[in-house]
Amino acid sequence: MLFIFDHFEEIVQLNESGKYFGRWSTRWTAIQGARNYFNKITEELIDQVVLQSADDPLVQGLASGYKIYVEKLFETNRIDFAHQQKLFLDLLKNAEGGQEIKSKIRYVMVDEYQDTNYVQEQMLLRLGQEGSNIAVVGDEDQALYRFRGATVRNILEYPKRFENCHTVTLSMNYRSHRDIIEAYDKFMQAGNGMISVLGEDSDLRKKLCQTPNPPIRTTPPFFLSGERRKKTKHADWRIL
Repeated sequence: MLFIFDHFEEIVQLNESGKYFGRWSTRWTAIQGARNYFNKITEELIDQVVLQSADDPLVQGLASGYKIYVEKLFETNRIDFAHQQKLFLDLLKNAEGGQEIKSKIRYVMVDEYQDTNYVQEQMLLRLGQEGSNIAVVGDEDQALYRFRGATVRNILEYPKRFENCHTVTLSMNYRSHRDIIEAYDKFMQAGNGMISVLGEDSDLRKKLCQTPNPPIRTTPPFFLSGERRKKTKHADWRIL
């Protein structure tokens, strides 16, 4: 965002309405908004010509601003994260350079594939073209935050990208103890607090309170509030 700030007058247009790009009233909100759109244009590999021919004045203004933004980046020998990805994809598409890179990579494994975006998907598909030695791990149910334009479409459509794609479903939870999962499920279903769900003398509640070092608290600080919560130490807390 600081780069846009340094070249604000050149990149950002002030319309007759008195708003930047006809939408934002302040410089900072205009910088934030432009940054988000510029990243999306780059990472979605959107054609600038198509944007410039759009009927929407906002899209036209952003297209013009983006063109200047990219020119200024390269003029000053700068690069943003979105263009790091795009330039690497362009390199993979190059007949000579791309082939040399791919010949040195035997296996590709990607974790959290549900959080990949379009340009990242295209890079990975290029890397996996030669020997199809590519494996991805992900969970479409965790595709909640859309990190840098991430789309759940990537993981849902992945099996169609390669012939004879082998899918392994991981149905066993190795991260959390069964008692923890059951307590969490009851907590979410009740909606009015763990104490009311488990009761004061619950065996599960006592299990959740146990620590390797005595004394064992009968009421975990995680569920306390008010003055009693203030009296606890950080070492007394339990994390679900």
